[in-house]
Amino acid sequence: MQVEYLVIGGSAAGITAANQILKVNPQAQLLCITAEQGRPYNKCWLVDWVSGERADDQLQLVVHPNLQIWAGVRVSKLDVLQQIAYCDDGRQVSYQRVLLATGVQSVQLPIVGVRLPHVFNFHTKLDAQRILGWVESANVKQVVVIGAGLTGLEVADALGRIGLQVAVVDQFNRPLARQADVAGSNYLLNLMKQAGILFLGDQQVSCITSEQVELASGKTIGADLVVLAVGARPNQIQIVGGDLVCDRGYVLVNQALQTSLPNIWAAGDLILAPDLLTNQLVSTCSWPDAVQQGRLAAQSMLGQVVDYAGMLPIAVTSLFGQDLVSCGNLMGENRFGEQIVSSYRKVTVGQDGLITGFLLIGEVGLYPQLRRAILANQRLDSL
Repeated sequence: MQVEYLVIGGSAAGITAANQILKVNPQAQLLCITAEQGRPYNKCWLVDWVSGERADDQLQLVVHPNLQIWAGVRVSKLDVLQQIAYCDDGRQVSYQRVLLATGVQSVQLPIVGVRLPHVFNFHTKLDAQRILGWVESANVKQVVVIGAGLTGLEVADALGRIGLQVAVVDQFNRPLARQADVAGSNYLLNLMKQAGILFLGDQQVSCITSEQVELASGKTIGADLVVLAVGARPNQIQIVGGDLVCDRGYVLVNQALQTSLPNIWAAGDLILAPDLLTNQLVSTCSWPDAVQQGRLAAQSMLGQVVDYAGMLPIAVTSLFGQDLVSCGNLMGENRFGEQIVSSYRKVTVGQDGLITGFLLIGEVGLYPQLRRAILANQRLDSL
């Protein structure tokens, strides 16, 4: 098969790019190949699907009617000299321009027991389906979630809402250690207690058995179900005929979202991009970032001028009945003012008076204003 545009990956960045190209040129020869089965869906809403708060059709992404998708097919190799993609089912696709939007996959813990049938990752819809299937078939009552980052807490919240007894284990001494300050984490701990979620911090998992999770401290926790939420690593494709420049496995791109290889672009969780607050290269792990990158990559592939300066890493979620938004550096004095009992708010600034970060839990109405202030280099006292 021969196409003008090949998109590898069927999530936020890939589907956005494909839709954008077909919006500009509905007759474009474009193919999207995704390793996941079924229709493209929004991963941000998987936890709501698990808790029963969203129906299956509410997960589905809108796709252009002319978009051709090969689902359940993995691209195993790209020959960049011949411009041919080789698929694991034996099919080959010749392309003129290709977008890599293959995202990331869950990290596996190097411990005994991670291959047991009641141990699951939580990253894809298939993972979620397997978890729900196990909950139903194994009469699950006790759950241990390993990892207290965003994904771990979202999963714990969802499983708690369907009536399961949930414990969260993490190597750090507080939940959401990367997206919250100490006071914010303590506020979350109180929400977790109110929701009946147990948190065990400063703990290393040494072993998983068929009935429990054993910790290095000697503690044990009963577990009919174990969910791993300990991070992610980029998916990789074998490249033949050229060197794809990467850093820690993540693909490096320029301001046009182009990689080091001709006719190859990349977007989404697969890439590193500049943090607009620190100018450091960081992995992009939010849906809005991936959507923006997919749209800009499509414009670049179409020959339009693109200037992608970077991203403002913002975590937006809902946990234990309250909305949460976290951005930037939260270390430092809270310059916001008085706290409200039913919510938590913190804003930090640099010596120049510019906002360096913020955390909002509960009442998040200031989020758009704070985001605009950072992007426009406004001082806090001008808001």
